[in-house]
Amino acid sequence: MTEIVTTSVVPAVRIHGFGILTPAGTGIEPLSELVSSSGDPQVGESATPDLYPPIGVRTVPDFEPREHLGRKGIGSLDRTTTLALVAAKFALDTIGGAVPEGFVGGMVVGTTTGSLPAMFEYCRDTIVEDRPYLVNPIKFPNTIMNSAAGQTAIRWGLEGVNATVAGGRVAAFQALRYAANSLRQDRADVMLVGAAEEASAYRAWTQPVEDRDTPGFAIGEAAAMFVASLPGHADIDLPVLGDVLAVRVRSAASDESVADDLARCIAEVLAEAQLPVDAVHLHTPGLTDESTHAAAERAAVAASAGGAVETIAIDRFVGMCGAAHGAIQLAVTLDRLAQAPAGAVGLLTGVTTDGLVAAALVRLVSDQQ
Repeated sequence: MTEIVTTSVVPAVRIHGFGILTPAGTGIEPLSELVSSSGDPQVGESATPDLYPPIGVRTVPDFEPREHLGRKGIGSLDRTTTLALVAAKFALDTIGGAVPEGFVGGMVVGTTTGSLPAMFEYCRDTIVEDRPYLVNPIKFPNTIMNSAAGQTAIRWGLEGVNATVAGGRVAAFQALRYAANSLRQDRADVMLVGAAEEASAYRAWTQPVEDRDTPGFAIGEAAAMFVASLPGHADIDLPVLGDVLAVRVRSAASDESVADDLARCIAEVLAEAQLPVDAVHLHTPGLTDESTHAAAERAAVAASAGGAVETIAIDRFVGMCGAAHGAIQLAVTLDRLAQAPAGAVGLLTGVTTDGLVAAALVRLVSDQQ
């Protein structure tokens, strides 16, 4: 039997609950069932719509924002923002529907660029509409990268720090680091942290050619939001789900050094969490396909995590969900750790096409911790 090592290290952030929307459906259960059963990887995939390149497209099925948010104030919002709003609502529902009274709530959202359809279509209107360039001013806020974070904070009464971080596939890792720093600086007591990304033809065409040519590649969309606080906050009485023990994001020195730099990230989070290399029970990579970036992730984990580590593949079920990918990895890892031995640790890794690498360690919190 594998011995699980526990430590008294102070985690980066404590997770109290989360809400998630993926091509598998609403909530973690549909995706968890697919991952556990190695089900049909074509879930959520539709025929390639017009204007898309010839790749798979996976969207959140039957997504109707009005069913969750009501009709007021959402008619002009872009899809990225509504995905974030609904995921945030689901996350807050896990702690009673709102940040506890007397505490300041904050918000940080990971993204790639914001809503590409909103940006491109607004710019197009400035060219094709009748003079004097009659664009719809109501749609302008959707073109701003921090639209999702701002709208979410307004709707759910989050009056503390409000931020958006742009990091592509590792944006959720960056958001976790930002949340940890904000909580330590007393810029909020409780934070919603996560990421959102919508599928669109604009985003599909911006994917690197190497990705689009990878067999089975599909563009996906998702949103996941987590309720987080600083561990040890004696006055916050919320259910506890798990701890993000450590997070690292760095730039690779070159394309050839991606695996080495990611291995360095993994070594750093293990050192910060005061865990040996064989403490990792499962690994949730960003990519498991045949691309060079996926190969770099596999090589880094083989070199630095040690032992036989269970791998959880999510990209084959949800496609490439951009900034939301890391947030899905965190949600799936927390869910799968509930089935692992007490104290088991999960490793998350991510790599972007422009040279960012990231790693994070996650552990469930037992009644004794």
